[in-house]
Amino acid sequence: MLKVDKGVPIPKKATARPKNQDLHDALSHMEIGDSVEFPKDGISNGIRYSKDGNTFRFMARSRGINVTQRENEDGSAIRFWRVK
Repeated sequence: MLKVDKGVPIPKKATARPKNQDLHDALSHMEIGDSVEFPKDGISNGIRYSKDGNTFRFMARSRGINVTQRENEDGSAIRFWRVK
């Protein structure tokens, strides 16, 4: 049987930096023509991709911000440009 405790105060909620705050900040400060680069750091079905790049693209899309992406010359990173 569980013991029921009485009079235990509820601790305050921890305040921490939101997950991916740096991505949110970068997206908020980008103007048309600005770009950011993310290294390819994941592999799915043998294809390398950027975890943060995918998150960044999703954030932009959910805010109605248009971005385009290109792979760098050696294929080690993805760069995103704000276009609208």
